[in-house]
Amino acid sequence: MVGTLRMALCAVLLFMASAVAVQAKCTLDYYKKCWAGIAVGPEGEFGAMTHAFDKDEAVSGAFRSCGGTCNGHYWFFNRCGAVAYGGDGVWGFGSTVRNIPRARKKAIADCIRNGGAACGIRFEACSRP
Repeated sequence: MVGTLRMALCAVLLFMASAVAVQAKCTLDYYKKCWAGIAVGPEGEFGAMTHAFDKDEAVSGAFRSCGGTCNGHYWFFNRCGAVAYGGDGVWGFGSTVRNIPRARKKAIADCIRNGGAACGIRFEACSRP
């Protein structure tokens, strides 16, 4: 019983350490770009990946997390970004170097500009070194 608990605790600690490494990987060098990708679909589905080494990794990770139903994407690096969904396949995107509230505001405005009826934020994140 004690051995089983120790093994479980070690597994949890290893998982936590790897999760921290994934989040911290683009913070190792001040000049690195920390990429984020957001994949979006026609029914409001989405997937996202942040803190990627490059654009391709961020976008492909976002599509993988969407589960195969997404057909569009957005990306950004070293900033905060957000996507808003307005129904009927209408999306809006916003990003800023400042903060998430500004990114949200830009995403909602973009969604409305694109014809969204009831635009609401679906995802927001910062991906910075």
